Amino acid sequence: MLLQVVSALSLIASRGASQPIQETPSGIWSRLPNITRNGVLYPRQEHGAALVGNDIYVLGGILPWNGTTYPTTNIVQKYDLEAGVWTETAPMPAALNHVNVAVVNGKIYYIGGMEAIVSTDIAYWNATGKSAVYDPFVDKWTVLPSMPEGRAIGSAATLVVGETIYLPGGLLYTNTTFDQEGTVSMFTSYNVRTKKWTILPNLPAPRDHAGKGTHLDMLYILGGRAFGNKNVVDTVFGFNLTSHSWTTGYETMPTARGGVASVTIGSMMFTAGGEGDRNTSTAVFPQMQAYDAAKNAWIQYADMPVPIHGSAAVGYKGQVIIPGGGDVTGAGLTPVVQRFNPPRAQW
Repeated sequence: MLLQVVSALSLIASRGASQPIQETPSGIWSRLPNITRNGVLYPRQEHGAALVGNDIYVLGGILPWNGTTYPTTNIVQKYDLEAGVWTETAPMPAALNHVNVAVVNGKIYYIGGMEAIVSTDIAYWNATGKSAVYDPFVDKWTVLPSMPEGRAIGSAATLVVGETIYLPGGLLYTNTTFDQEGTVSMFTSYNVRTKKWTILPNLPAPRDHAGKGTHLDMLYILGGRAFGNKNVVDTVFGFNLTSHSWTTGYETMPTARGGVASVTIGSMMFTAGGEGDRNTSTAVFPQMQAYDAAKNAWIQYADMPVPIHGSAAVGYKGQVIIPGGGDVTGAGLTPVVQRFNPPRAQW
């Protein structure tokens, strides 16, 4: 069963201005204003995140326990990095968690995700191919055709190169009552200009909740899990966009993790937090590690002040920003927004 908890850490972290928390040779962690709605703390988990200009968007996800379930939402909130304030934008046409979010040419796309379904007292999150695009300049969503039949997915390691959105791996379903998951290795892409879908070669092994990154003509899939949040892996897979082929044998993650927040800055693919830590009471990893694709090497940084999983990250002016997430395994929503500044010599 999912834990019906909003941890005390989530509430303690309610502060206004950004404040440094930890400064070491391994980078600097600080906090930005917590996610709020109408001035009230608003924890989010299993959501998507996108950066357009100076604005961070938090899309969909789940909300705190309401006595029956963790509701899946279509709410979209925006944080203005210059003004330092949270506002609400037009909601998504569909309520989705584990939503696959991408930014192309200044517009935000969601291409599939997970919908909440309750049947005979068993709760499921099932994959859906529902898709839409958001124009920040007019605050309007436009519904797009759904993903091709049989390709609907949630929790894909969503990546963008040029005008193409890549969706490797992901989940077909999550049985949240009995913690069962349908991990897949299928791989699909969508070109926003031609509106063409392409079926690509399967991953070397099924993965969901994986980290991801791009460098030169390569896509990378970092760790993740297969068929359950305890089954975390440390593998790194690479997909060559020229030859359309997968390769393995890269330097493995120092800490096997799934449910990480990840973002690429230069050749560095930062992976923060994650779920499946058997050495902590929360089962949430604190690690911040980065894969340098140019050197095929991993770098260890300072741990997260508030370890989280089930979030997403954006890169802004060399910083990694992570809004919300869960601070205990399962559901443990937090409104905390954490920012990491890596050592400047490395990016």
